[in-house]
Amino acid sequence: MGAMDSGVRQQVIRLIAMGGTIAFDSTANGAVPRLDGSDLSAWVDADDVSIEPVDVAQISSIGLRDEHLLRLAGTVTDAIRDGCAGVLITHGTDTLEETAYFLALTCPRGYLSIVLTAAMRHNGMPGPDGPANLRAALATVTDRAVPDAGPVVVMADEIHAARFVTKSHGTRLAAFASPLCGPIGQVVEDRATIWFAPRYTDYVGHPEGTTLPRIELLKMVIGITPQSFRAIVDTAPDGLVIEGFGGGHLPPDLLDVLDRAVAEGIPTVIASRCGDGPTLGSTYAVPGAEIDLRARGAIMAGSLSGVKARLRLAVALATDTPPAAAFPTS
Repeated sequence: MGAMDSGVRQQVIRLIAMGGTIAFDSTANGAVPRLDGSDLSAWVDADDVSIEPVDVAQISSIGLRDEHLLRLAGTVTDAIRDGCAGVLITHGTDTLEETAYFLALTCPRGYLSIVLTAAMRHNGMPGPDGPANLRAALATVTDRAVPDAGPVVVMADEIHAARFVTKSHGTRLAAFASPLCGPIGQVVEDRATIWFAPRYTDYVGHPEGTTLPRIELLKMVIGITPQSFRAIVDTAPDGLVIEGFGGGHLPPDLLDVLDRAVAEGIPTVIASRCGDGPTLGSTYAVPGAEIDLRARGAIMAGSLSGVKARLRLAVALATDTPPAAAFPTS
């Protein structure tokens, strides 16, 4: 695939519906998914673009599985091949950050705009935010600076890069933040502005098939026992991500189990549970700190959260990319 030139970058936007609160409405027993891609596309004024709705899922995002992510990545790839100017993806908020980063891992940057949006208030509540978020997302997907930023999340008029965005609040409308760097742009008066584009590269490759390697995620807390870690290793996962203390640290009494995991060929990645800042590489020398962990064969996740490191490891294994080479160092 070559980069799109001005003749190919026509204003055809594919609206890919994945369900979520933005598609929910009230029933007597609570909110359920009601709206499909055609319903959602009717919300936006699209006089200057052609919107093509595509339905990939119509569920809560807590129900998404590997096959949904892989189908979505394939749908985005189809949009690239069809010469679309961008894809606008409607999604649930609970797992939005994971889907956005999965697309960053599997869809190369620069071919078209990839914009995800969602809602915190469903359509049966007073003041639903879905229509406004969708309108802001449409303004973003048609901006020429967006393809080079990679996948972005647009919520509450803020534009966030996929690597850093996270759901930081359970209920408020401005529920998303990028702790490490803040938003990379904003939408004002139906006009998107990108302040800066990330210089790093997230793309790893496009996995084939309908499933991903099984990567387990374990979070460190005071008093965690080796038995918890051992129980995961006993299941022989394809890979393991550990959210460690601080800059990526483990309790010393878990190190025997870590050694066993590495010896059994289970790629093991250490992230930080802090939510902001990278893992360390060469500061602390005590057992269980980063110097010791790296010597034992663990891989440091850099600035990636545990949930995003898990996806990166899964895509690396699915595309035969060496895990140690797949992870950024900052």
